[in-house]
This record gives sequence, structure tokens and C-alpha cells, in this order.
Amino acid sequence: MLLGVAAYCTVMAVILSKTLASDPKFGQLDNAWPHQSGYLEKGGKVQKDYKPNSEPSQQSVNSQGLSESLPTQKPTTLQYRERCWRANFSSPERRPVDHTPRPFLLGESAARCRGDIFLLIAVQSAVQHRARRDLIRATWAAVTNIGGDRLQTVFFVGTTNDKRQAEALRRESDSRADIVQADFVDTYRNLTYKHLYALRWIAESCRSVRYVMKVDDDVVLNVFRLRESLRELVGSRTDDFFYCQVSQVKPIRNKKIKWHVTYEEYPDDRYPDYCKGFGYVMSFGLIEKLHQCAKWRRYFWIDDVFVSGDLASALGAPRIQWEDGWGAKRLHPRLAGPEANQMVLANAGSNAVAPSLNRRVWRAIVIRSKPIRNRRHKWYVAYEEWPGDRYPDYCKGFGYVMSFGLIEKLHQCAKWRRYFWIDDVFVSGDLASALGAPRIQWEDGWGAKRLHPRLAGPEANQMVLANADGNFMVPSLNRRVWRAIVRFSDWGWEDGDAVYSE
Repeated sequence: MLLGVAAYCTVMAVILSKTLASDPKFGQLDNAWPHQSGYLEKGGKVQKDYKPNSEPSQQSVNSQGLSESLPTQKPTTLQYRERCWRANFSSPERRPVDHTPRPFLLGESAARCRGDIFLLIAVQSAVQHRARRDLIRATWAAVTNIGGDRLQTVFFVGTTNDKRQAEALRRESDSRADIVQADFVDTYRNLTYKHLYALRWIAESCRSVRYVMKVDDDVVLNVFRLRESLRELVGSRTDDFFYCQVSQVKPIRNKKIKWHVTYEEYPDDRYPDYCKGFGYVMSFGLIEKLHQCAKWRRYFWIDDVFVSGDLASALGAPRIQWEDGWGAKRLHPRLAGPEANQMVLANAGSNAVAPSLNRRVWRAIVIRSKPIRNRRHKWYVAYEEWPGDRYPDYCKGFGYVMSFGLIEKLHQCAKWRRYFWIDDVFVSGDLASALGAPRIQWEDGWGAKRLHPRLAGPEANQMVLANADGNFMVPSLNRRVWRAIVRFSDWGWEDGDAVYSE
């Protein structure tokens, strides 16, 4: 009897295994998301030493590699649990918790997110920040198409107990149709709810989006350079990733500090690498995965650490560091000049938003990103002179370095181009692009500064070049700055010969 049962079980096991192998529907669980104990697919190869429910590598990754592969098919609930549940950071019952269970109060319609969108910009705002939203609408959010790439801006807010503010928000939403309101109290410690509701809305309402950028409502965004950078630097990537300014810090345990975190809230002694919250880009494929992964984690109120740190690490999504000179700067009057095009994002930080400064910086971005068609302006360019809507990247004319091998090539290439009177655009932009010559960004702190009396001190050796930039030349100031350069440098001075030696 026992032998008969054993033989029957053996036969059935063989038949079942052959059925599973022949049916393409089976096996999708493993192929969709590598999760088997002790193994992980990486770069097409199976690697050992992967332990489920342990945190994947938290190292940021450059644009050449990935820490772990992400699923190519929609993961299952079991796979999310395997990846995202973590002891001391998740429910001990190993059950998912929906952090975004309530319906949206405003903006549930997907009318603002139809068609192909290259970049969806999700702005974290507050109910009472109408002036900031209007400022954004009047500046960088007014640009909705660059070279055929569509851009869309949506504002995300919570609720307020102030009835007048709530009614004003409803009227604003009716007239603008770009606000999404979620049903949670809008406070600083609830920012993670705002972030997760934004992920949910985007996942439910948007289908044909390539990139998503999360920003605060106190930033000025150089959408022209942002679009260029996404096209040139990460446009060839097909995986899921964050593109941001990566932060590496520890939890603050001092109870007197605003960002104090208890051990009960965050048990680890160090945060994973995460993206600084004033603004970062995500590939669209990450949106739904982040929202689902969050259900397997306990709520943590520092949203950028939670989303771009903990959840990203659990999903194996790399955080790619912004290129030098690409990223964020503190909002400052100097950005209302040539420096406006040396950044993608400027944020007010702890300072109050100054609308006039935001507008000045935005005007500088526009002026220096494309030809000026205003006939009254000094740098007016007619369509006959420059038919394109945008200049190529070019070197600012106060000073730049070229390799000697370019000299003859530039001279010969110019013979095949019509004369254009803005020399820096013509030579370091138009001709350089035709020749495929890269323009390498100066290192931070290396380059040019505005000529100023403060440069006649130790700061003289923190720059390579100082220019008057529209101001009158002051020979005495030039001499004072030069003497400071000599005095504070590490080079020896030989009197009479004007020769330096180390």
C-alpha cells in the first residue's frame, strides 16, 4: 500500500514539473523579481549572498552601473514583502499597511496628465502657499514644451482647518486645474504622507510619462538645462533610478534640534544614501514600486530619507549623483546674471521666498538660454541671424581654455558657417558642436567671480578669473586683487624677472 502511494506521488510530481516547465505563465514570479534566498540577478548573471529582508547595498551608484536589478514585470505582493519588509522598520506581523487609504479631495481627475509627457514635475506645496504657486506658474511652469518634449507641473497639498483657506484652495483648483489635494492634515511631520499620496496619484492618473521630478515650492527651476541634462546624461538608461544630489548623514539624536529622530523612529545609526529634498528626478517606472514598497514599511516622517533612501535601497534603485555644476544652488542675487545657466535648481533654503528675486533669476535663465528677440535689447538677435530657438551650450566669454589641437579645426570649420556676431556662441557653441568638442564645466570654486574688493584678500586664491562684468574698470582694484593673488598663493616671487617657482 505504502509503495503504491509513493509511486503515485512520484509520477504526479514528474507530470506537474513538466507542466510548469512547458507553460510560460508559470515561472513569472521568479523572472519578474529575483528574490530566491541566497541569489540575485545582477547584470544578467545570478549572484550569491543575497539575503531576503536584509537591506540591499546603500551605496550610491554612478551612471555606469546598478546595485541590483529591478523587475521587468509587475511584482507580486509576495515579492514586495520579500524585498521591502525589514525587521525593526516594518510591522512584526509582516502585513502591509496602506499609508494612503483615503480618496483625493481635489484633482482626482487625470485630465492634467494625458498624452505623452517627458517630465512631470510634482511640487510639494501647502494650502496657504498660493503666492508661491502663482509665482511658479508665471515663471518656469509656464514652459510646457521644449523641442517637442512636453512638461507638466502639478501641485500637491494636504488639508487645513482654516475654512477660508480651504475655500480659496477650492476656487484656485477650479480655475487652474493643477492642484491635487489629499486627505491628511498638512503639517511638517506629515510630509511623507504628501509624498506617498503624490506617488499614488501619479501611478493611478499618469501612464505615458518618462521622468518625474519632485521639488519644493520655494525653488527656481532651470527647465531648459534640466531637459538637456536628462536627454544627454541619463536619456539612454532603461532601468529605474534616482538622479539627484546624494546626501550621506546620520540621524540627529539631539532633542533640541528640529530634525531630532528617536531610536524608536529610526533604529539604525546611519541613514542610507538619499536624495536631498529640494528637488530630484525619478524614472517613471519607480513610482508604483515605491508606493507599493512603502506598505511594507513603518511610517517615517522625513520623507526624502524614507522614499529616496529606505525604499530606494529596498528596491535596489541607484541614486545617481548629479554632474558637477549641474545641480542645486542657494538662491542669491548673483544668480540673476551669467551664473543663472550654471545650475538647474536654486532654492531659498531657510530664507523666506523673495518673489522679485525669483523673477530676476528666471529672466536671467530665459535670456541666457535662447536668442533674445526683443529689438530694444542690447543682445537682440533676428531670426535671419539665428533661426534656432535655442543656443547650443557655449563658454562664457570672459575667459575659457581650448586645447591647441582645436585651433586650426575651428578656423577651418568657420569657413563653412555664416558669420554670427556673438563670438562666444559662434566659436565655443556652434563650431564646437559641429566638431563634437566637449565643453567641460569648471570645477566648483575654480572659475570666474565678479571683480570685488573682497577679492583683495585671502579669497583671491579661491578663483582663477575675476571680471568687471559690465562695471567700469578700476585699475587700482585690479592691482590690489593681483597683489593679493601673489601674496596668498603658494608660489614664490622672484623680483625683477616676474617669474614664479614652486
